Amino acid sequence: MELAKTTKRTRGNDDEKQDEEKEDEEERKAVKTASSKRVLAAETLQKSLDLLAAKGEEEDEEEDVDARRKRSADAVVADEEFSRSRSESFSSDDSTFERVAESEKEEAQKVLVEALEAKLAEREENVNALERKVEEMEMEFRNASEALRATQKELEEKESKMQEERDAREEKEVEAFLALERTFQLEMGSLKKELESSERDAETARAELEDIKRKLEMDIAREKKVSEELRKKVEELKGRQSEDASGEVEKKIRENAQLTAEINVLKDKVAHLTALESEVTRLKEKETLNASLENEIEKMRVEIANNKLNDSDAVIDENELSALVDENASLKEEIGTLKLKVESLQESLKTTKATIDVFQATTERFDLETSELMDERETLVKKIVDLERMLQESIEEQKALQQALADEQEENTKLVLAQKEKASAPVPVASSSSSSSSLSSTTERGIVINHHDENELRRQGVPVGEELDALTKDVGDRAYIKLYDHQAEALMIEAVRIVDARNTAKDSVKKFDNAFESVRNVYACTSRPLAGEKVTILYNRKQLLPNNSAVSGEEKVMFAMVGYNGWSLQHAIKVDLQPIENFHSPPKNHDQEKCEWWEFALDVPSEAMVIDFVVGDSKGKFDNNNGKDYHIEAAVETDEIVEDNSREAQIEREYHLIAEKRREKNHEELAFARKCAESAVRAKAALLAKKAISSIRGEFRVFTDPLRPKAGERVTIRYRPDGGPLTFARAIYVDINFNRTQNHPAKMEKVNMRAGLNGGVLETTIDVPLDAHVVDFSFRDNGIFVDDNEGADYHCDVIGASGIAPKLRIAHLAVEMAPIAKVGGLGDVVTALSRSVQEQGHHVDVYVPKYDCMNYKEIEGLRKVDQFHYGNDVINIYQGFVEGVRVTFIDPECGHFRVGCIYGRGDDHVRFGYFSDACVAYMKRANCFPDVLHVHDWQTAPAIWSPDRPKTTATALTIHNLQFGQDLIRRAMIECTFATTVSPTYAEEIKHHPSINVIPENESTKFKGIRNGIDNDIWDPSNDEFLPLRYDWQTCKEGKREAKLELLKRMRMDATDFESKPIVACVTRLTEQKGVHLIKKACRYALEKGAYFVLLGSAPDDRIANDFANLANEMKSQHPGRCGFFFSYDEPLSHLIYAGADIFCVPSIFEPCGLTQMIAMRYGAVPLVRRTGGLRDTVFDVQLDPARAASYGKSCNGYNFDGEHEQDIEYALKRALGDYFDREKWNQMNLPSVGMRQDWSWTAPSERYIDLYWNARRKANRQQ
Repeated sequence: MELAKTTKRTRGNDDEKQDEEKEDEEERKAVKTASSKRVLAAETLQKSLDLLAAKGEEEDEEEDVDARRKRSADAVVADEEFSRSRSESFSSDDSTFERVAESEKEEAQKVLVEALEAKLAEREENVNALERKVEEMEMEFRNASEALRATQKELEEKESKMQEERDAREEKEVEAFLALERTFQLEMGSLKKELESSERDAETARAELEDIKRKLEMDIAREKKVSEELRKKVEELKGRQSEDASGEVEKKIRENAQLTAEINVLKDKVAHLTALESEVTRLKEKETLNASLENEIEKMRVEIANNKLNDSDAVIDENELSALVDENASLKEEIGTLKLKVESLQESLKTTKATIDVFQATTERFDLETSELMDERETLVKKIVDLERMLQESIEEQKALQQALADEQEENTKLVLAQKEKASAPVPVASSSSSSSSLSSTTERGIVINHHDENELRRQGVPVGEELDALTKDVGDRAYIKLYDHQAEALMIEAVRIVDARNTAKDSVKKFDNAFESVRNVYACTSRPLAGEKVTILYNRKQLLPNNSAVSGEEKVMFAMVGYNGWSLQHAIKVDLQPIENFHSPPKNHDQEKCEWWEFALDVPSEAMVIDFVVGDSKGKFDNNNGKDYHIEAAVETDEIVEDNSREAQIEREYHLIAEKRREKNHEELAFARKCAESAVRAKAALLAKKAISSIRGEFRVFTDPLRPKAGERVTIRYRPDGGPLTFARAIYVDINFNRTQNHPAKMEKVNMRAGLNGGVLETTIDVPLDAHVVDFSFRDNGIFVDDNEGADYHCDVIGASGIAPKLRIAHLAVEMAPIAKVGGLGDVVTALSRSVQEQGHHVDVYVPKYDCMNYKEIEGLRKVDQFHYGNDVINIYQGFVEGVRVTFIDPECGHFRVGCIYGRGDDHVRFGYFSDACVAYMKRANCFPDVLHVHDWQTAPAIWSPDRPKTTATALTIHNLQFGQDLIRRAMIECTFATTVSPTYAEEIKHHPSINVIPENESTKFKGIRNGIDNDIWDPSNDEFLPLRYDWQTCKEGKREAKLELLKRMRMDATDFESKPIVACVTRLTEQKGVHLIKKACRYALEKGAYFVLLGSAPDDRIANDFANLANEMKSQHPGRCGFFFSYDEPLSHLIYAGADIFCVPSIFEPCGLTQMIAMRYGAVPLVRRTGGLRDTVFDVQLDPARAASYGKSCNGYNFDGEHEQDIEYALKRALGDYFDREKWNQMNLPSVGMRQDWSWTAPSERYIDLYWNARRKANRQQ
């Protein structure tokens, strides 16, 4: 803050100083101007005085020569040279006077003298007046001179004063500057100290932050653990409470109901007891009465005994007495019975009351326990909420600490930048703040990078975080700009081609006076034909077959042969005609009763001026308009009247028209190009991160530290000889070179490897040259053993090198290329490999035949670039771009590739051999031989032994399938520089084949197996338009659930309880190679075990097609709603199957590489494959392959089996379904996420190919 204030004061003093200097300068200018004016006035006055004096002297000399002589004789002599005019005047007067003195008499002389004296007197008076005037002027001059001197003196005084003030001010400024400098130095010292202190504080803060972070992470982990335990406990309590409470409540309810019923019974008994009690009271009364009767009876008996009355009336009858006794006994018995009942009921009542008391106590205890459980639940919930709140607060606190640290780092960065700027400039200026690096963890293609790894990865030269984002954006922008320029170039080429073709065709248009849009009762266009648009043409069948009213089966086939611009634009194409049914809008101006309209549609080329066609049928009948053919003029959208119709103006208009038509497509391609480039950068960064982490963990035998060093800095090469060719070497040396060259100036040979810090690891440290883009090295002993990565050497990339990085020129020769001419996987490999190598900065060309059946819409900027004679034929050369790769098309006039197909004519070996030789001939003609000529399969193998190929061009052969062309492959294996096949296991499987084992022993390493890759930009579930919900490896559970449901709906299958049943799927060509009998077994077994089964595929063999059609009908009848079959290829459906499948079957009998299993893993489907070829190299069984997976640097990701019998796939599928139905185990294995996190792209394979390309180029250069 003090430094900023000092800076402001310094700026203020500088402004005041400049203002004062400006005022002084203006004042000095004003004084100098006034002084100059005064001096000029004085000089003018002096000149006037001199003129007056001279004039007066001349007059005096004329009037009185003698007097002037006496006064100025000496002056005249002295001034003779000063004024020639004066001397001449004196001479003239003297001569005149002498002549008068001689000729006149004395009298005349006297008169003259008198006259002269009078005149002289007059002149003297004038002179006196002039002298007075001169004196006045002199006085005025003296006054002016005095004023001038005063002014000069004043000016001098002012200048002196100003100088003194300036000196004083400069002295003050110097003192102020020195004080400011001292203050600046003090502040700089203080700032340095503060900066050092801040750095120390920052380090301390970082350390404290790390401690806090570790503690927080431990606390968070502990709290999470406690929270998880509490959650589990709560869940257990909830479950237990729910189970116990529900069971106890039901039990208590049942007991309560039983007790209630008993209480009701007891109440009835109590009521009955009350009634009995009243009855007992009544019986007691009876008993009392009975007692009184007994007393009376006794009295009567006594009276009878005593008196023995004889009176009959007074005598009591014995019978009556007996009756009374009996009645009394009966009453007693009844009373006794009632007493027993009362006692029994009283006991029952007591028992019931006790039961009621127990029930009430139990109910109260149950209520109490329930209340306690609810209280405990609320307490646990509160505790969980508190823990979650504490956890959130901890997270927020951690974020705050991270933000504080980031802010502090930003402030430190500002201070450092300010210090640098202050050190380089006398006046400090504020520096721009730099963004702080992100401390958050990142995830790249399944690789999780935590905070601690980021710094180490940066040290290793791996871009992460913001650096990776910036690099990705930069590469994406460059790819966008490159493709944009390419599109503009392609559009301009297309516009030029169209304009030139139209201008050339204008003459041909004039030759046809019958070029009409419609000819009555013959043909008509449904719309105005436009170049570059689609048009539908109607043709009257009765024009070809006028006498036939009915159409036979053969006559139902009609076609048109179509050309353009008088059949000169391109080769004629055949288009089938279709009958129009229920034609509601027949063309006008035709006799409809004479017409039977058929139609065909055309995509009119943009350069077409005339459409030419004839119509024929299967019997050989043709309607060619009596030999004139039919012609339709095609209009052009740019045909409007314009002022400038020059070729350049036409091209400009056509360019804008094409650009507008392709605007949306070009924007999509630009976005896709940016995405692909960014994806490639992130894939490369993920691969580097994985390598760096593996190097840190010591998983590689050869690695460098750092992984990617900087030019001009040091790098340590580390080597672990165990397990390699130099395992038993007593001394190991390293040969080091740079930039893939043979003899770099900094080349080092036989550098000694010393023991490193880790046991068993040797190392050496070197300085990386400033111009090194890559470090190349290999290891050897004192003898003949070497470890040179099988001839390709080891390499590490260098960052920040000067100069241009070394690049390769690669040319691929292939008869397929996706998506323009694709039959199988060969076309996919050619395109994907070319793109991947090109994305790494190398120049790539692809050569393919110009088939007439290609998908020309996928070719950009197609144009003819050359034509030359080859033998007895003429070859046309076209060039265009396919998915950003330049493609050269070979089009011979002999028509080898104008046959409507790629394979299957019986002369493929002739056609493709011609193509191979023609490619080499064109390279020779155009002098465009590459560094490496890469041929694919037997079709282009003849290019390897072409005599026109120079020895400096290395050759590479890739075997995609050894079933065909084995003789050609055998010769190519002998003569090529190196050969590859599409997977390591397939290479092992075929290495003893007669066509392969011809490699000389000294070249045993020339045949490699390199796994193919998949295009992660095309097969990307996070950006797939065909999925209902896009997802990645972190959200695969939700995404696959939606895809599974959508797939069941699409296949019209039963979705009831679909999450509990797996979908077993298969996407394949139904051929014997793909294991059709194993696919059938998988279908039957999966459905028997309660799973779904989905099949997408087509069978070129009718027998196999019928078998699967019968299988589909059988399975649908036996397992309705649980199986789906689709017997043709459907691109959107295939994406949905990959995403919705749980288990994906690839039971191929042999499979050189295979792509579907890698695509399935990319979408989270678990592969189940037969262990062969590329399937073995990509799928690792969860039970059988942990060790093999680790050796590949992978995790187990699926299931596999070895045999070819049905029980083999049954066993593998049994294990897979068993794991799926065990939901806990399936979730724990998490195989869908594991597969999605693995990288099966072209990034690693293309790097391996590039290493082999460089090695091949070195070999070719050595052979030169």
